[in-house]
Amino acid sequence: MTVLCSMQRKHMQIRQADKHMQTSLHGIAKRAKVAPDHRFGNLFSLLNEENLCWCFPQLNKKSAPGVDAVSYSTFEVKLDENIQRIVEDLKGNRYKAKLVRRKYIPKAGGKQQHNQNQSAPLRRHGKRPLGIPTIGDKVLQKAVALILSAIYEEDFFLAVMVTDGVRDHNGRLLNSARISIAVVTDG
Repeated sequence: MTVLCSMQRKHMQIRQADKHMQTSLHGIAKRAKVAPDHRFGNLFSLLNEENLCWCFPQLNKKSAPGVDAVSYSTFEVKLDENIQRIVEDLKGNRYKAKLVRRKYIPKAGGKQQHNQNQSAPLRRHGKRPLGIPTIGDKVLQKAVALILSAIYEEDFFLAVMVTDGVRDHNGRLLNSARISIAVVTDG
């Protein structure tokens, strides 16, 4: 089955995939919460065309291209073909992540640290290496991250709250409220 993600049908497809992916992730998160010892099987099936198409618009449109020099907008032009190729490679056990493009960026504060064990270019002139994956790899990474966070969010929720860590989109006030609720309900 081919899921078309062309520009004309893009919004309809994304809305349908959005509902499917959110439902799948919600079901996984619910199961992880109810049965913490449950071992999930066949999560690989969630890495399908529909879900990968749903993950694509969540990427940063201004992100730098990887070693293949394909930008977000270029990838989007042939989105359905690109996603289909990734899924076919996954199903055929042929998928290999591309090398990352290495970019050196200034260190925060411009501090220079020299370590004799590291190669000179890595720390030259107060810069640090940054690896930039291809857009296709970013789409797949996003999908895997969503699936894993649905499973492990509940496991790490209290650990993060106890250490006063800040999760995505959660401020300290909200985290404090959640800790209070957890303490009251767990008694």
